[in-house]
Amino acid sequence: YYCVLKPQPFKEVAVKKFLFDDAEKPVPDYFIGKTFVVFDFEATGLDIATIEPIEIGAARIVDGKVTETFTTLLDPKCHIPDEVAQKTAINDDIVRGMPTFKEILPDFFKFTRNAVLVGHNISGYDFPLLNKYASAEGYIFDNELEDTIVLARKYIPEARHVGLEALTKMFDITHVNAHRAMAD
Repeated sequence: YYCVLKPQPFKEVAVKKFLFDDAEKPVPDYFIGKTFVVFDFEATGLDIATIEPIEIGAARIVDGKVTETFTTLLDPKCHIPDEVAQKTAINDDIVRGMPTFKEILPDFFKFTRNAVLVGHNISGYDFPLLNKYASAEGYIFDNELEDTIVLARKYIPEARHVGLEALTKMFDITHVNAHRAMAD
């Protein structure tokens, strides 16, 4: 085993505050002693049975603070449909020569160990896509899951729509580069 994709230390560049960085709002007790990996895929479509990942973005959060990121474009070894390329700005040319998801899977497995996996629609999209590859390669992701769509439906009943775009507007959060894995 060798490392194809090494996690990077988190460098806060354009974001003034992230999660609980505000001294006025201490980290809630719930986050202390816990590790989360928030992740997202961009892929060649929506049907888990036939799609291929074209980008992964993940952030490791320890005790309420982002500590590392794990992100790369991925070569799907197939054509990226025009509608996906338009939505994500990821096309065949920019993924050519990038690692495949299968190649970085061992690194992502290590990155997620002992962490709660978090994502927006993780239960319906990202985790099934992850498991498609994991089971084929003999990896078992037995992590606890937190789906932020489920949490939004439960804790924000006034939200008419719980998609990422609707929620960022509702909470006045700037969402630059939507439909890119790390930004989402």
